[in-house]
Amino acid sequence: MKKTTILLATVTFMLFCCSFLAKSQTRVVCVGNSITAGWGLANSNTEAYPAQLGLLLGSGFVVKNCGASGTCMVKGDVNATYWNTQQFQDAKNFDPQIVLIKLGTNDADPPRWNAHKGEYYNDYVAMIAEFRKNGRNPRIFACFPVPTFGSVKAAQGANILNEVIPLIKKVVASQGVSFIDFNTPMLGYPNLFQDGIHPTAEGAKRVAQLAFNSIVGAAGKGGTYSLQNRNSNLYMDISGGGTADGDSIIQWTSNNGANQKFNLIEVSSGVYNIQSVSSGRYVDIFGGSIDNGAKCIQWGYTGGDNQRYCLLATDNGYYKLKATHSLKILDVNGASKTAGTKVIQWTDNNQINAQWKLIAVTKSSAIVKPEEINSNEIICFPNPATNMVTLTNISANQKITIFDINGRACVKVQSTNKIGNIDIDIRGLKPGTYFIKLENEPSKTLKLIKQ
Repeated sequence: MKKTTILLATVTFMLFCCSFLAKSQTRVVCVGNSITAGWGLANSNTEAYPAQLGLLLGSGFVVKNCGASGTCMVKGDVNATYWNTQQFQDAKNFDPQIVLIKLGTNDADPPRWNAHKGEYYNDYVAMIAEFRKNGRNPRIFACFPVPTFGSVKAAQGANILNEVIPLIKKVVASQGVSFIDFNTPMLGYPNLFQDGIHPTAEGAKRVAQLAFNSIVGAAGKGGTYSLQNRNSNLYMDISGGGTADGDSIIQWTSNNGANQKFNLIEVSSGVYNIQSVSSGRYVDIFGGSIDNGAKCIQWGYTGGDNQRYCLLATDNGYYKLKATHSLKILDVNGASKTAGTKVIQWTDNNQINAQWKLIAVTKSSAIVKPEEINSNEIICFPNPATNMVTLTNISANQKITIFDINGRACVKVQSTNKIGNIDIDIRGLKPGTYFIKLENEPSKTLKLIKQ
C-alpha cells in the first residue's frame, strides 16, 4: 500500500512538472502548406523547417507544425483552402504566443490566382483575426513565400514576387503584424530545392534560420543612428569619410559627421541592412567570409546575407549585430579602445566590445550633409530605399510623379502649400530603378532605387 501511494505521488508530481514545463514554454505555431509540412523530406518530423526552428529556439520554446499539403490562403477554392483543415483548428487550439503564417505559394499558381486573387488580402486579414479572437494577442509573422525555380514554376514565382508579396506587405502595414522575408534570401539557392518549389533538408534549415533571426531579433528599430561601442565608447565610422566600395569600417572619436551615421533599414522583422548616410553604401562582411576576423567594409547594395544583420538586444540600450550569413557579430578587433581600430566579425561570446548603443539621430542631421543644410538642392533619401523616401526643399503645391523604367507612372503625390520636405510611401513599388519627376521643375529628374 505504501509503495502504491509513493508511485501515485511520483506520477502525479511528474505530470505536474510536465504541465508546468509546457505552460512555461513559449508556444510557436507554423501555419502553411506542403513546404511547412515538409513534403519530400526523409523525415519531416526532424527536417521540416518548424522542427529545425524548434532546435534553434531551444527548450524555452515548443514549436507545432500545422502545415497542410496542397492548401492555399483563399477561402474561395473550397477544395484546397487551409481554412477547412484540421491543421487550422489544431493551430488555434494550441493557443500560440507566436504564429508564423506562410501561405501563398499555392495561391500563386496562375489558374487559381487569376480566379481568386481578389480574395487573398481579405482572407489573410480574416485569418489574423482568428488568432486574435477572445482577447488573445499573439505575435504574428506574415511570411513572404519562398521563390520557385525552373521554367515550369516561372509564372507561379512571378506571381509570388509581383503580386502575393506586395499584398502581404499591405497586410503587415494594415494589421500591425511582424514579417519574415523567406523570398529574397533564398533567391540565390536553387540547389536547396528538391523540385523547384519544396526545400531540401538543408533548404529547410536555412528557412528555419531566417525565422529564428526574426523571432529573436529586435523589430521596429528602423531609423538613423550613431552606433557607440560599449567597450571603447567610440563610434562606428567609415574610415576617412570614404565613399568607395571596400572602405573599412572602424571605430573613431565622435565628430557628428555623416560618416558616423547609419540608416537601419528593416528587411525582415528584426533583421536590417545598415546603410552609411555619407556614402549610401552598406555595411558588408568582405567577400561574404564566415571566418572570425573577417573585416567589415562598406559596399554597394547586393541584397546578400553578408549585408543583413539580426539586431539582438542585450541590456541598457545595447545591441549585438549578427551577420546572417556567418552568424557572427560585429566586434572591435582585439577589444581595442583606440580610435582607428577596424570593426570585424567574431563568434558571439557576449563580449562587450561587440555591443553597440543605438543613438537616434534627427532626420535632418541624419540625411543631409552639413554643407547641404542651407542648400536649396532637392535631395532624395534614403536611396536605395525600402518603405519610404523623403524629398527635401520641395516647393509649395508641387506635383510629384514616380515613373518606372518603361515610363509608366507608378506613384503620384502633391506637396502641401508650404515649402519643405515631403515623405513618399513606396512600399507598393516592385524592386528596381525608378525616376522621380517634378511638374514645376521639368528639367529636374531624380533616380531612385527601390529594394
